[in-house]
Amino acid sequence: MREARFDPVESDRKQVSRFSLWSSIILMAAILAVAGIVSALTAMRFAIRGREVAIPPLAGKTADEAKEILSHNGLLLKVSTSRFSSKVPEGHILDQIPPSGSRLKINRTVKVLLSLGERRFPSAESRRDESAGCPAHAIAAQACSWEGAVRSHFRRRTLHGCLSGAEARNTRG
Repeated sequence: MREARFDPVESDRKQVSRFSLWSSIILMAAILAVAGIVSALTAMRFAIRGREVAIPPLAGKTADEAKEILSHNGLLLKVSTSRFSSKVPEGHILDQIPPSGSRLKINRTVKVLLSLGERRFPSAESRRDESAGCPAHAIAAQACSWEGAVRSHFRRRTLHGCLSGAEARNTRG
């Protein structure tokens, strides 16, 4: 009779095949899990942060120019306040928030500080010209000049814009 032979090489091959099969399946599952996590994190990053653009420099430009530049980048302009400046002409931008070069999501607002130009004080001549039609202003303008103030003192009168009631009482006699 023939004896049944047990071949150790064939049985090792089956065990190696099973080990190889399971390790391949686990490795593929791990690779897919890592790829899924990485793609989910990337998608969440873009969904949360949105598309960002670099903010262009706006200093020295007019508000209309700045609005056009920002609209091309998908941003909005808001003039937050105005200030006098002897260095920047009237209607031009002095400063911006956030500063140029920083990144901002689209459809967000860039606030700017607009120049009112150099501060101008009205001269005495222009005040007289403005008040030419009003006799009270004409008298006040005359009284506020040195000559008018002296006359007003000697006449013991208080005229608008020159001496208050207390000052007039202190300068009398």
